[in-house]
Amino acid sequence: MKASVENVSKKSSKKNKDCNGPQAAAGSASDGRKQQQTKPAGESQKLAMNRVEVSEVLSKGDAASAMRAEPTVKSAAKVQETGNDANSAVEKTKAQLKAERRAAFEAQKAAQLVAQKNEEKEAGGKSKADLRAERRALQEAQRAAKMQTAVKPGKEPGSDDSAAGISALPKKLVTGQASSNANVEGKASRQDQPQDAAKKVAKKSTGESRKQKELHLLSHLVQNPGTVDHLRSYGLSGSQIHPAVLRIGLQMAEGVVTGSNSRCTKMLCAFRSVIRDYTCHANKRISQDIREQLDCDIKFLKECRPLSVSMQNAITFLKGQISEIQDTEAAEKVKEKLVESIDKFIYEELCLAKKQITYEAQKKILHGDVILTYSSSSLVKSVLKTAHESGTNFRVVIADSRPKLEGREMCDYLSGLGINCTYILINAVSYIMREVTKVMLGAHSLLANGYVMSRIGSSQIALVAKAKNVPVLVCCETYKFSERVHTDSFVSNELGATAELLTSLPPDIKVDDLKDSPFLTLLNLMYDVTPPQFVDMVITEKGILPCTSVPVVLRMRNAAGQ
Repeated sequence: MKASVENVSKKSSKKNKDCNGPQAAAGSASDGRKQQQTKPAGESQKLAMNRVEVSEVLSKGDAASAMRAEPTVKSAAKVQETGNDANSAVEKTKAQLKAERRAAFEAQKAAQLVAQKNEEKEAGGKSKADLRAERRALQEAQRAAKMQTAVKPGKEPGSDDSAAGISALPKKLVTGQASSNANVEGKASRQDQPQDAAKKVAKKSTGESRKQKELHLLSHLVQNPGTVDHLRSYGLSGSQIHPAVLRIGLQMAEGVVTGSNSRCTKMLCAFRSVIRDYTCHANKRISQDIREQLDCDIKFLKECRPLSVSMQNAITFLKGQISEIQDTEAAEKVKEKLVESIDKFIYEELCLAKKQITYEAQKKILHGDVILTYSSSSLVKSVLKTAHESGTNFRVVIADSRPKLEGREMCDYLSGLGINCTYILINAVSYIMREVTKVMLGAHSLLANGYVMSRIGSSQIALVAKAKNVPVLVCCETYKFSERVHTDSFVSNELGATAELLTSLPPDIKVDDLKDSPFLTLLNLMYDVTPPQFVDMVITEKGILPCTSVPVVLRMRNAAGQ
């Protein structure tokens, strides 16, 4: 293309020379000026023509190059189409391979299942379907037998066929021929029974199931029977239980000894008698032998009545003292140490603590105060007595509740001291609270999350007091502090005797009818828990503390014990 352009340019230059030569030789002087004037115009025209020819040649060259490049483009397109076809072929091959592998895996799995079923048949002689059919037939037979026995007093003469059908079912089950005929016979026999009797049985079963379902929530709690009939197996002759423990256990079961402090003190006194009367065996270590003896006594006390938190903490302390016994020490010396430990615990944790709490709490009672207390508490009794003896003029409102009505004892004790008392039931607390200036309660235990565990009904009184902006004071010894955490009364509680709920009923209501009613469940919870936001302060022998200080006190006690 460049060569053609050069040739064209050479030809054009040669023509220019041929044209300019004759004009220069033949021109005259007069015509020279005209030739000089016309020469530039002719040259410009020739140059324009040359440029046109060059552009035409260039356009022809581009078309030729395009024609030469067209086969190359077509071949490249064909190569690209061939590559796409190859990729699609590879993809189809992968899908086919995947389908083949899946089919092979499913076939292998099916073969394994078939082989497993064959092995089960060879080993047991029965397949799972056969065993399932046998169990179903057995259940139908048992259900039919129960229905037959339930309707037996009122059966009709035509019920012999049903009994024969029911008796025929177990025979088929023994021979291993479990078929649908057995189910059909069982169903036919049940249809032949009287409908009225079936309705009665269904109604009874429904009531029992409903009763069991309602009690399932509290099935983990121990039910106190309220009698000592279940303790008759523990006799004095040949029994491993010490007589002092037997006496205290029976008193707790009958309700003679109540209150967490009283029960704990009586238990420790009984254990002190056990240790004093202990005789060492030659083949046993003294620490192990004493622990085994106490374990038997503790088990008996649990059967009499569930242990309180104070009793559990005292037992933990006593077992810790036993674990420090050296086997090389003499038996008399060991017994003396344990007795001293028990006496020290009673004196420091109960007696001294009671005095200190009484001293701190009576300073909170001012002239003209109206103190509301609930049920009966030995610690609150001591506080009110000390405040009265100090000359403080105040009035006490005693709230009580059924079924125990322990507030009557509190009312008799305080009124005997000359204190002005008012006795009400718990349903009148919201009415009398407008006159109250302070609420003072006892405690069964103080939990690690600050909740106060006390006689059931205490949380209601604390709630009403909080609504009326009346301060609530709780008196509790630190040995009652527990590491447990509860937020309700159902996790850990004690169930009282249900017979106590049926006392003082009108004469037209029969107690036996209420007990036997399938739609009535008797529940006698002993304790409830009060949230810490309803309690303003806790008065202990360590001082006046908030409810949230329980973990700190427990940490200090453990560090001092170590």
